[in-house]
Amino acid sequence: MRLLRAFLPALLLFSSTFFAGAMDRDLPPELRPWRDWALWNDPPQVGPRLFSDANTRLAAWPSRLMIQADLVGGSFQFSALTFRETDLALPGDFDLWPQSVTVNGEPVPVLSREGRPTLHLPAGTWEIAGAFPWARMPQRIAVPPSIGLVQLTKAGQPVANPDWDAAGYLWLQRAKTEKTDRDSISAQVYRLIEDGLPLWLHTQVELSVTGRSREEDLGTALPEGWQLAQVQAPIPVAVDEKGRMKAQVRAGKWIIQLDAFRTDPEPAFRFAEGAQPMVEQELIALQPAPTRRVVEIEGLTPVDVSQTTFPEAWRQYSLYAWTVKEEFRLVEKMRGMGLPQPAGLTVARQMWLDQDGANFTWEDTLTGAAQKLWRLDVTEGRELGAARINGESQLITRSPATGAPGVEV
Repeated sequence: MRLLRAFLPALLLFSSTFFAGAMDRDLPPELRPWRDWALWNDPPQVGPRLFSDANTRLAAWPSRLMIQADLVGGSFQFSALTFRETDLALPGDFDLWPQSVTVNGEPVPVLSREGRPTLHLPAGTWEIAGAFPWARMPQRIAVPPSIGLVQLTKAGQPVANPDWDAAGYLWLQRAKTEKTDRDSISAQVYRLIEDGLPLWLHTQVELSVTGRSREEDLGTALPEGWQLAQVQAPIPVAVDEKGRMKAQVRAGKWIIQLDAFRTDPEPAFRFAEGAQPMVEQELIALQPAPTRRVVEIEGLTPVDVSQTTFPEAWRQYSLYAWTVKEEFRLVEKMRGMGLPQPAGLTVARQMWLDQDGANFTWEDTLTGAAQKLWRLDVTEGRELGAARINGESQLITRSPATGAPGVEV
């Protein structure tokens, strides 16, 4: 893992540098000096894309934040890779403003952006350090949300389990009567199948974490055959090409949401051979699309949603318990006309008796809901003179089966 963290910034820097070089090669030499001027208001074109949003690129990648605190003051240090000119948040806030901040050993001014201490940096690799002078150790230090890992040393002793809450505060002094929690993590996995074309699989992973801040391998996030489209999480999360999900976690409760899709209409749900699912049993619901087709889940046992902790937004759908070592299928029972059929056609008729009294002429106005292609023919002995649908004249044809005149609807 240490090797991966050391290699990743170099890889990201290579990617952004390569992209910028490729852009320059695509421009005529006369226009290259004008590139920055022409693109000043365009979305940035360098930096890795945010996994959950392909249109957003990361501006910076900060490393582990190391904080040292004692009775007379504190200090911090971390490195950062910036892919373009950007603002980089520092630890601290208005109550505890960082002092003597240096970048690559040179002193720099600290700016205020939305109440946070910030550095304005060009693209590059930076070693950032600073100090917090105090007469008495404060209770907490604000940590930027872009930071995923924190290492705390207090009075010269490393703190194995820093108290870092969900609001982003690293606590230096907070009374605790309980023993330090050991490292532990538990997960609950809830899923919703949304029928349609394509099929969507919405997943909600609820993590309960105790202990120190660390990186955890959570296991395989998706069943076989699903393509990940989006990840939303309040903590740093990465999903590799094999579907394994890692997260930089700290003590607290965290909810990770994933959206995935596939195009086959009747898929089998199973994990790939050799995969390590996050939990042994999941709760999974089906959101049908009855106007398109009727589908059922085969191979799972229904459960009473009121006896579960299934997410509130999905509780109106049929719920099943899935033991992930087993396979189940989504089976199509009927295509189209899945909802109860609406009332039939309504006919409003006006009739006029011919002057000789031998025949009638009439006009029918038909209204109703069509769920499939229809053909309307007149009965035997009648002649169809004209037909209009929604005010537009229609071509009168004869039925291939009976020869009766009518129109296609």
